Amino acid sequence: MLCSKMDAANEPTIKDLPRPGFCTSCSELSHHISYVPKDTHSTRKARAHTALDDTCVYNFDQVVAYALPSQPATIAIWRLQPQQRPRIKEEKGTTLMITEVDLQNALTIWGNGKVSISKAFEEDGIEKAREIASANLDSYYGYNLGPVLFKPTMASGAQTFRPTKDGALAYFCGHSEDYPLDNGFAIMGWRSMESVTSASFIQGDIAMWMGWVKLTNKDGSVTTVDKSFGYKKDPNGDLRIVLHHSSLPYQP
Repeated sequence: MLCSKMDAANEPTIKDLPRPGFCTSCSELSHHISYVPKDTHSTRKARAHTALDDTCVYNFDQVVAYALPSQPATIAIWRLQPQQRPRIKEEKGTTLMITEVDLQNALTIWGNGKVSISKAFEEDGIEKAREIASANLDSYYGYNLGPVLFKPTMASGAQTFRPTKDGALAYFCGHSEDYPLDNGFAIMGWRSMESVTSASFIQGDIAMWMGWVKLTNKDGSVTTVDKSFGYKKDPNGDLRIVLHHSSLPYQP
């Protein structure tokens, strides 16, 4: 059988699936299947796909072929991308494929977050602003997946990069003894955000976006920032920022 969930009853059609394709039994994204005559399979390099709990195990050194019960003269060769990645289960009603609409929604959510943090600070003080900022970071940044490659606009020296949630929270809200130079980018009175796309790149559950972000404060002043975001969908289908690079436009 092709994997622990595959049997003759739901055997795939004898044709190449789209590349990259889906295993018709477990929905692993990174492999496709091809079929060759039985007497030629020993000359083909193949990779094994087996299911072990919630992980796909890739064996790159072994030539593996699977006989198809309905086609005894045909061998199914399972091939994968040269990397090991976990099998992600898609829940009903969710998809792991990122779309351009997902990116635009994510940018809007990011901008609305900065507005809500600013208003919380003005209305209820720094502790409320920290609470809202922390909830924003938990909601759509990828610190639950690992370090986030976050380079803020106004950060320098040993604290230029903020791969941890604590560092990001300090940058957005300031008032931190550990990050004394942070003034609190998200508590500067923001009222709206506009994004201007330069380009985007999407491949499966990974996407990148580059462009301008224009933030307007309560006095009507507009700050334009050069932004790059990297996104990944987590196992629940939530789009999360895993890379955030920000800088002020170059002034020649």
